[in-house]
Amino acid sequence: MVTKETAANVHAWHERALRWLLMRPATPRTIAILSLLLVLFAGLGGSVQAQELTSEYSIKAAFLFNFARFVEWPSEMMARSSALNLCVFGHDPFHGELERVIREKTISNRPLIGRRISAPADARACHIVFVSAADKAKVREVLTAARDTSCLTVGEDAEFARSGGMITFVIEDDKIRFDINLGSAEAARLKISAKVLSVARAVRVAPAKD
Repeated sequence: MVTKETAANVHAWHERALRWLLMRPATPRTIAILSLLLVLFAGLGGSVQAQELTSEYSIKAAFLFNFARFVEWPSEMMARSSALNLCVFGHDPFHGELERVIREKTISNRPLIGRRISAPADARACHIVFVSAADKAKVREVLTAARDTSCLTVGEDAEFARSGGMITFVIEDDKIRFDINLGSAEAARLKISAKVLSVARAVRVAPAKD
């Protein structure tokens, strides 16, 4: 059993390590270290539910940032905005963590902007849209709206994966992992780096059917 004090100390160290790595150049060594940290600390135990929740979504926010670093969008998608829009649809489980992770960061000289959206059609203006398990009833609407826009869709629910979402967070052995539907991403003309594919739990090649 992890004590409250131990969990707090490890969590604080983990947060500092993540912040340091997120500021480093995107080298294979950095990615390897970051991936290891995400896997090792995602399953941090303890009796403090609020701390576990914060840790989970700090890690998922870091994943979203790194997805943005290692995904290539079509030129016409990039021409629509001078920024990279990372959107959260509906319920926001990050409670400011995503904004903290991407604050003052840029990718290819483009600032990152965290946005909350409430209508499925709003996903059309996003480079990445995250749909939490709390909004699984709206998954198909969001995916349909984003289908022809080269928006990277990310979720955390089995319904999301079944409906053709591109990246789905999963909990395995108390650790946060993710599966990739490469077929769906390629159909949207997105190129996901081999660095991301190499740390995925599973990669599906064929696009999911409705």
